Amino acid sequence: MGLDVSHDAWSGAYSRFNRFRVELCNVCGLGNLERYEGFGGQKPWPTKEEEPATILLNHSDCDGEISTADCAPLAVRLRAIVAFLPNWDWAPEAIRFAEGCEAAAAANEPLEFM
Repeated sequence: MGLDVSHDAWSGAYSRFNRFRVELCNVCGLGNLERYEGFGGQKPWPTKEEEPATILLNHSDCDGEISTADCAPLAVRLRAIVAFLPNWDWAPEAIRFAEGCEAAAAANEPLEFM
C-alpha cells in the first residue's frame, strides 16, 4: 500500500514521497523540511505566492487535495526547477507531478491524494 495521487501525478511508497519532498524543499532553497511546521519544526512556511512549491511541501501526504487553482502554479514551479536542474535525481518524479497538475487543471479538477 502506498500513496496514489489522481491524474497519475504520483503512485508509490509514502517513504519515497517523503524523500521527494525533502529534496524538493532543498532545491527550492528552503532548507531542511524538518524545520517547518507540520514536520517537527517551528519555522512557518512561505506563502504559496512567495514559493509555489509550498503547495506540495506543506500538504498532507495521505489525504486531501490540491485545488484546481493551485495546480497550474505548482506545475510551472516544478518544471522551472527541472529546467534549472535537468540532472536532478528527482527530475522524473517532478515532471510526472507537474504533468498530473496540468492534467487536473485542464480538466478543471483538483489533484486528489488517496
